[in-house]
Amino acid sequence: MPLLIYVAVVVGFFGFVEIRVMCSHCPHYAEKSVTLGCWANHGAPKLWRYRPGPMSTAEKMVFFGGLVVVWGYPIAFIIGAGLWFLLGLYVLLTTGFLVTLKMFLCSQCMNFACPLNGVPDSARALFFERNPSVAEAWQERPGA
Repeated sequence: MPLLIYVAVVVGFFGFVEIRVMCSHCPHYAEKSVTLGCWANHGAPKLWRYRPGPMSTAEKMVFFGGLVVVWGYPIAFIIGAGLWFLLGLYVLLTTGFLVTLKMFLCSQCMNFACPLNGVPDSARALFFERNPSVAEAWQERPGA
């Protein structure tokens, strides 16, 4: 039963909540298809309207809270079972995943609303120059 709960939480978060609070701000969301075409959620349905501009503070809290639940849920069971080697391995692999994500993907992503985005300011400026409608939305709600 705990595994079914975890699967439901992961699918619910990445399939619906994350797409609403973060992905709906991404320029990929404005594309004409009915599914996302980005590297992270390729093929996910677009259930929400496109909302250009930065994420609100509440959206960031929901996003990070969801990540804490998704990555924290297994830790309770690992500690409860006293599987210390597995806990170390889980922490090591999770850290490796996040470092890889930040270094190779978040550093090139056009979703500037994402709190993990690491694109240099010079590249952002060039993107906004070539996409004035997106730039306008960011000027209306700077940093939200």
